[in-house]
Amino acid sequence: MSLDDEVSDSGYQIVGANCSIQIPFSTIKLSLKIQDQLQRDPNSTLFTTELDQETLENVKNYLVNKNGVEPAPIAAPIPVTTKTTSEAVKDKWDADFIDQVYASGSKNLRSLSNAALLLNIKSLYDLCCCKWAILIKGLPVEQARKVLSE
Repeated sequence: MSLDDEVSDSGYQIVGANCSIQIPFSTIKLSLKIQDQLQRDPNSTLFTTELDQETLENVKNYLVNKNGVEPAPIAAPIPVTTKTTSEAVKDKWDADFIDQVYASGSKNLRSLSNAALLLNIKSLYDLCCCKWAILIKGLPVEQARKVLSE
């Protein structure tokens, strides 16, 4: 086994709030923050108190599904007639994934949005923003504020 094999098998460790997760190296290409950190120190671990276990699991699921391949961009602006996430994104898995995250609570969508920003995962952040846009599209300002602050 070569050193490259050992590195690719071990994964990248993120230590969050009272939790830890391993993300396979082959899947982290979409995170510019992790890529930058690995360039500076190949043995580094990311420590953050901002991310909980559920959020880290959602980040890992997204990255593993994408396997380092940038997904098709989400069309902007989202057409006024768009009612569901599956109408706005090309990948059914993306739509199902973000709908499931939101179904478990708007706090989880907010946490995932923050994680995407923290880890600099543009495609995941765009997906989260798309979901938020669909949720508030066409709502009066006060209702939109309520949705965004829940």
